[in-house]
Amino acid sequence: MRNLVVALLSAGTMLAGQTIIHAGEQSSADRRLAQVAPNIVDVALRSGGELTGRIVDQEGNTRAGAVVRVQYGAHEVARVAANDTGVYRISGLRPGLHTIVSGTSVRPIRLWEQVSAPPTARDTVNLVFGPDEPPVRGQLGWLYDVEPLDVVLLGITTASLVIAADIQEDVDDLKAASP
Repeated sequence: MRNLVVALLSAGTMLAGQTIIHAGEQSSADRRLAQVAPNIVDVALRSGGELTGRIVDQEGNTRAGAVVRVQYGAHEVARVAANDTGVYRISGLRPGLHTIVSGTSVRPIRLWEQVSAPPTARDTVNLVFGPDEPPVRGQLGWLYDVEPLDVVLLGITTASLVIAADIQEDVDDLKAASP
């Protein structure tokens, strides 16, 4: 029994050390988010701080009446609906980092005044209106957040516990068989 306790304490120590190993690393979920997160788009505002663009659905059809929101940090600074041709116009915006949202489409944008905008800045922001509901992952969606090293350590720990229990059983059998 004492060996089993030692084995459990050893397994706990191994798992605690694993946390220290990962302390400075980025998780797999963070790495995936960085890979799929859209780049910030530079946009030159028109006079009066006007931002324009067009909204289409996933098939390329215009989305008349789709709501477009502009956020600055956690605060909504503008909300408009697209016209019959899917075009929206928002005025009174100021330069800075904003987020434009329509349906499930979220896009970070950096707004500039016309005179100070970089040469690569766009003059419109067109959006693809996503479905009303975000896509649902398969049944084992949590599995994608598991680090490979965690799985290896779990396997080693489990194998160690099984071996320790088997050895302890053999020792108990030998003790019982000896006079």
